[in-house]
Amino acid sequence: MAPRRLITEPTHLRPKPQPTRRAYRMRVLGRMREQPMHATPGTHYDDAMLTVVLAGRGHYLRRGRQVAVAGGMIGMVTPDGDAGLLMADIDDPYDHLYCRFAGREAMAAARRIAKSLGPDRFAPSDRWRDVANVLFRAMALGPVQAVREHDEATRHDAALLDALAILEAPQREPQRTLLTAARLRLYMEEHLSSPADLDAVAEHFAVSKPHLCRTAKRLLGQPLHEAWTQLKIEWARVLLAEPTLSVKQVARRVGYADPLYFSKVFRKLTGRPPSQARR
Repeated sequence: MAPRRLITEPTHLRPKPQPTRRAYRMRVLGRMREQPMHATPGTHYDDAMLTVVLAGRGHYLRRGRQVAVAGGMIGMVTPDGDAGLLMADIDDPYDHLYCRFAGREAMAAARRIAKSLGPDRFAPSDRWRDVANVLFRAMALGPVQAVREHDEATRHDAALLDALAILEAPQREPQRTLLTAARLRLYMEEHLSSPADLDAVAEHFAVSKPHLCRTAKRLLGQPLHEAWTQLKIEWARVLLAEPTLSVKQVARRVGYADPLYFSKVFRKLTGRPPSQARR
């Protein structure tokens, strides 16, 4: 008699995604917590799955081996072979972020990262907080939307690139070489509520201000101050949709102490004042 097969999730409930020729394509982004009975395959179909364990415990079963999973760990499961099964601890269920993705460059990075984590596919990482911050900001953009192949890359796709870049950055190298587009974007996103202080950025990356400005313009395709300002205004447009926040509060949350100056910058970049954008 053939051995019984454990079916964890009905496949008919999970439609097969369309293949993509894009370099990076985020499929699903979410958070799982307070679910003591949670169990799910490591990934589905031909996609890869990135997991960031924030807290709690669980285990990952693969090829007869059980790996303990806990806060501060990164997991990367690729579609090569057995995807395994991720299960929460009943007494202390894990709290984790998950991101399922595809794309030729993204999958190549996923395989390199999975290899660096070892055969267990899950391992402690000193970069889990940085990756979690990127995914949390991506979640704030709203649900991942299905897009057509010829559409432009979305901000969710850009967040995927940033998360993978953080995990692939060399462990030890001179600070000057750590100045990358992904790290610049991450710094700007983490300091949205601060003024656009280029001296502080240069100090953070341990480079001179002229070197920072030259390199940032080459990496970002525009001056760093302009890129930072655009990011602040993009986020301000999201915050203005929240009726409980005043224009003054929105201005402070994106690093402008003077709401009048914020309104001037907002109008210059969007063509209308914040009050009209809210309506």
